[in-house]
Amino acid sequence: LSRLAIGYASGVAQRLGLKKEKVNFFLSPAEEFLFRVANTYPGSVKLIMIQFPTPFRFSPPPLQEEAISTVVDESHSFDEAQNPMFCYRGNSQLPSSDPTDGFMITKRLLLLASSVLTKVGGHLLVQSNCEDVAVSVRNLAIKEAGFRCIKFCNTANDGKDAFIGRQTRITQRTERYAASGGERAVGDCWSKIPILPKQGTTETEIACRLNGTPIHRCILFPARK
Repeated sequence: LSRLAIGYASGVAQRLGLKKEKVNFFLSPAEEFLFRVANTYPGSVKLIMIQFPTPFRFSPPPLQEEAISTVVDESHSFDEAQNPMFCYRGNSQLPSSDPTDGFMITKRLLLLASSVLTKVGGHLLVQSNCEDVAVSVRNLAIKEAGFRCIKFCNTANDGKDAFIGRQTRITQRTERYAASGGERAVGDCWSKIPILPKQGTTETEIACRLNGTPIHRCILFPARK
């Protein structure tokens, strides 16, 4: 499947007049590829894009004992099976939020990205239609790899601000994430308008726009040492 996708992309690039010296497609583990770029690539890297990575399995934090007591006091009974925050276990086919358990965005990957981008003052673009994934990647980049956020004028002030259109469809995952008290993708680090030009958007981003699914976007840069 990957070979067919690479062949198709290469064919499109050729029809657009893009030479192989300008654009190439291949399959490689992300960490391995960035390691090779950091150590062997003679040119400069101005932008690395992490776009719509396969999300990790969402597991909301357990309610605190005080919150459980409140539920019991108000309803006089507590049925865990009827509370979505307790019975939801996430899609078991997705990797967990533990970076050692299949999620592609790891501390090592972000450190390698920082090493590559620091040389020329490049930037890291992060986009996801899963709010918790976008926030997690942004926080990991800042805390573990020394990245900083670019501040936007058109900032996202709530979850719906991540999409500009007639209707906004909030996913069930995002609803559960917000209900669990998770950190929201709001403030001047998050852009409510598209960052890439229309010709550079992915199929996932186009589908999100058509379906009204919010997209959470931020741009980071490595802090100078």
